[in-house]
Amino acid sequence: MKNYSLAKKWGSTLLATSLILNASPMALAAPAATSNDKTVTTGRTELNKTTGTIKVNPIPARKNGANTVLLSGTVVIDGPKLELKVNDQVVNAKTTKIGDTVWAFEYIHTLKPENVENKKDEQIVIGAQTVYQNGKTAGQLHTMAQPATVIADLTPPDILLNDYSKVWTNESITVTAELSEKGTLNATSHTFDENGSFTFVATDVAGNVTERTVTIDNIDKEAPEAKVAYSTTSPINTDVVATIEPNDIVTYTNLDQLPDFVAFNEDASTLIFSQNGSFELKFNDKAGNPGSLLVEVNNIDKEAPVGSLTYSASEWTNQDVTATVTVTKPVTFNENNKLPETVTFTKVDDLTYTLTFAENEKVNLEFVDAAGNRGEVEVNVTNIDKVAPTASVSYSTEKLTNQDVIVTLEPSEDVTILNNDGSLSKTFTENGEYEFLFVDKAGNEGSVQVFVNNIDKIAPKITLSGLTTEWTNQDITVTASMDEDGTLNAESHTFTENGSFEFVATDLAGNVTRQTVQITNIDKKAPEITVKPYNTNWTNQDITVEVSMDEEGTLNKQSHTFTENGSFTFEAKDRAGNITEKTVTISNIDKVAPEITVEDYVTNPTNQDITVKVSMNEPGTLNEESYTFTENGEFEFIATDRAGNETKKKVVIDNIDKVAPIITVFTYNTSPTNQDVVVTAETNEGTLNTTSHTFTENGSFDFIAKDAAGNETVETITITNIDKVAPVITVNSYNESPTNQDVTVTVATNEGTLNVSSHTFTENGEFEFVAIDAAGNVTKVKVAISNIDKTPPTVNDVINGFAYNTNVKPTFTEGKATLNGATFISGTAVSAEGSYTLIVTDDVGNAMTVTFTIDKTAPVVSGVLNNQYYNVDVRPTFNEGTATLNGNTFVSGTTISSDGVFTLLVRDAAGNVTTVSFTIDKIRPSLQVTSAISTTGNVKTTTVTGSAEPGASISVFKGNTRVGIGSAGKDGSFSILVDPYQTNNTLLTVRATDKADNFSEIIVTVSNK
Repeated sequence: MKNYSLAKKWGSTLLATSLILNASPMALAAPAATSNDKTVTTGRTELNKTTGTIKVNPIPARKNGANTVLLSGTVVIDGPKLELKVNDQVVNAKTTKIGDTVWAFEYIHTLKPENVENKKDEQIVIGAQTVYQNGKTAGQLHTMAQPATVIADLTPPDILLNDYSKVWTNESITVTAELSEKGTLNATSHTFDENGSFTFVATDVAGNVTERTVTIDNIDKEAPEAKVAYSTTSPINTDVVATIEPNDIVTYTNLDQLPDFVAFNEDASTLIFSQNGSFELKFNDKAGNPGSLLVEVNNIDKEAPVGSLTYSASEWTNQDVTATVTVTKPVTFNENNKLPETVTFTKVDDLTYTLTFAENEKVNLEFVDAAGNRGEVEVNVTNIDKVAPTASVSYSTEKLTNQDVIVTLEPSEDVTILNNDGSLSKTFTENGEYEFLFVDKAGNEGSVQVFVNNIDKIAPKITLSGLTTEWTNQDITVTASMDEDGTLNAESHTFTENGSFEFVATDLAGNVTRQTVQITNIDKKAPEITVKPYNTNWTNQDITVEVSMDEEGTLNKQSHTFTENGSFTFEAKDRAGNITEKTVTISNIDKVAPEITVEDYVTNPTNQDITVKVSMNEPGTLNEESYTFTENGEFEFIATDRAGNETKKKVVIDNIDKVAPIITVFTYNTSPTNQDVVVTAETNEGTLNTTSHTFTENGSFDFIAKDAAGNETVETITITNIDKVAPVITVNSYNESPTNQDVTVTVATNEGTLNVSSHTFTENGEFEFVAIDAAGNVTKVKVAISNIDKTPPTVNDVINGFAYNTNVKPTFTEGKATLNGATFISGTAVSAEGSYTLIVTDDVGNAMTVTFTIDKTAPVVSGVLNNQYYNVDVRPTFNEGTATLNGNTFVSGTTISSDGVFTLLVRDAAGNVTTVSFTIDKIRPSLQVTSAISTTGNVKTTTVTGSAEPGASISVFKGNTRVGIGSAGKDGSFSILVDPYQTNNTLLTVRATDKADNFSEIIVTVSNK
């Protein structure tokens, strides 16, 4: 607020108003007297007296901040010449005498610089006096006027603004302005329909100008927009985080409507989806404009894949076993390369895989679906046995023996004996060999050859020497030897008198031979030996034989007990050494029970009597030599040998069935026909030779029902109502060699009509020619063709129509090939860029054509450059491929107008990628100038300071000349040294330019310091 009185200010305002209405110098006239004027009432003014009056006109308004003012007015004063004084100094003013005592004056007064600079009102005192012009008094004072004081108004007016809205709004904002004093405004109000600046300019009556710029940046009439960035768009088995990226500060308005599976993180501005779904997120920006964004997630998969197993075989087998793994969704198997070499892994389709086991293995297959859910399945094959079974052999004894030897098989695993009545043991009654044949449960066959050569049931022979039949009275030495290895109780025996000695020979198998030597001839009269009666009938008891001699002497034994058949020699020797021998042979001892052998008889069901015949292995008696069963039952055979040993064997019969089955014949066509007649039948038991019979011609057929016992019923059906002689079809010769052409087969018939007389096979298969004669008899001949091959060779490792950005190595398993017309070898690497046509032709001429392209050059992007900034719309184009802009599909040539940071990724068909990042920024950078100061000391400098968008380029202009340059720091502040030095009140233009060449400008006035 200015410091002079309101009355004075209003006076100045009125003067200024009159000057504004007539800005040019006015014609001055003698003003009328006012209460402040001194009225002259005498004819003359007294010399050197202050009798004059000064009337000052209002000071005209200064223009363009001039540092001078025009002082004008009238002076009523006597005297010849008028001098004007300003601030008590005579000045060279323009004076004009317009009346007898009235003078008009004009003077350009230079204001004090400090007042102009500081916009401080300046007080001016105007004085006037008259002086003599001629004579001795020339230049002397004549008359003075009362000084008049005026104020040069240098204080700019205040512009008062209404309290307009400073908060964000989507409505227009009207700013009104008024002056704190009289003057003019360029506008009393301004309505902002959009953000921007408007400068109110106020000029008071003194010409002081005030500018007040109002900048509105809180209008927002555009609906807010938002983008969403997903933590991933690939299949995943965890939550998906959708990050909301609004283009403005927003308030979310429908979070209370979030589904249960969506959580909102306010700090991170994210929606967390625990399952697939969508939600339209609604929001208002700070100005109240509504917006929405559809957030949709469909790539969550938390369900683990499940694998199920089937095996090609569950029983023991000596073949490979295939395990089929079926999964509930497509998966990727982990570490298949670590499978055992005996396991072959094959993919059948996306859900089916096979593992072929060559031997028993346990394999744990781990797999993962596209979302990362893991599963596993254990494949355990334990039923493969490809190893032939073996067996060790144990013998009841391996030493020489005179007993049977039992050989027992000890197999390496469970087996079935294919011979030896299925028994694991075989009894050898004599030396020999035998081959056991057996098979394990997997079907592997094995055999073991056994040998027995340690059975010796033959008693050794004793050979005696030294015996003599000559009578003697000398000692007799008898020596003994045996015909095999073994032991003798004595190798010799010397008889000193008549008597006997038993040589006992035992072979290694334990067979014993006893040889008794009886000496009776030492007394030359041979004694007589009398054998007492003993049992000569068949017996199963021991037989004791007793003897006696007719003279004194000795007997080798007076009795001998036979426990088994054999011979014993009694010897009698008299005292003179004469010897008499008597051998007793026993052959009627039988202690072994007889064996009953049952002859083979019918064991299958039968309708006949069953006669079971038996025999015994030695003479004796049977209670029955045969027994006939007329019905099921049992019978016991008893065998008794001559010695009374008895054996019993029971035979049970349960397979006699003498009741014949019953055949029932169903109704059939008995009317005349040229069709087959089908007769069906059934039986109440057993089996029919057939349950139906088709008569293709007249004749008879026997339905035969036979039950398990062999009872048979025959039902003869005779058909006489068929008239059907089939025509004959002759197939002519046709091409049977391999070909890739169609094969045509022609036929002919001896009668009737054919369905077709020829058929062309376009692929392997079958076709049936049918001939029908006039009677409706039909002949069908099926021709099968398997020599057509129209399948072109298979080409691997390259896909028709594909483009590659790496070398490719096409392979094929048959035929010959050309690549772009030149011979090509399977597996040769193709590396040069270009288009290729690979043609592979097999032996019969089938050809497979595969076209592909090698392109190692990335796409070319035009219209934008990498890492560049733009403040205008851009229209990127590319020469090939498809593109995404910030992850969204982008079409070449589409105009991009919204502000933001963009990444354009262009991928061609071969997978080559070009990435261009750029920024669109159409928003003017912020700019605020805090000072523009010139120092006036020894070193004169001018510095402009302020703040702007961080990194912005700052330029200072005087007019069109740039006088300073710099940039805003990271915190946005700047300080620019202006060169050259600028004086006080110099107007400078400060411009802030961002990276996109958007700029903001502020005009500032330099102030001295």
